[in-house]
Amino acid sequence: MVHALEKAEELVSPGGVLVVVHDRPLMPVVELHQDPKHKVVGWLQDEEGFPLLLQADGALASYIESSLKLLDDDRRDFSYCTQIDSLEGFTQWVEKQWDTSFLPFQLEELIEKSFIEDEQRTKVIVYREARIRKITVK
Repeated sequence: MVHALEKAEELVSPGGVLVVVHDRPLMPVVELHQDPKHKVVGWLQDEEGFPLLLQADGALASYIESSLKLLDDDRRDFSYCTQIDSLEGFTQWVEKQWDTSFLPFQLEELIEKSFIEDEQRTKVIVYREARIRKITVK
């Protein structure tokens, strides 16, 4: 991402704006929805503590603070979600997203049991934290 930011900076005129959106290195929250009820049931864990997100977040912050000539740096945090309608879909999503991520055993059992009991009304929602930065360059 830093390399892309360096290239983008070359294209921005003085007073121009760069918009940077990136995931934050925080554990995704897992909610279990069974109409009409829903509750937070845990967090997606990572064996290594989400190292790539930590490295990318640190490198990006360092580059912005030390290398860009800033007039303004407006940042906002937000969350976005992914909805999964089956246990198979959820397992595939986790495997696709992170090589080292996993669900704690009790959480996986709870989700599996919920889908088995009533797949039509059960959904898993995973909330991720992200940051958007609007950077005005000198």
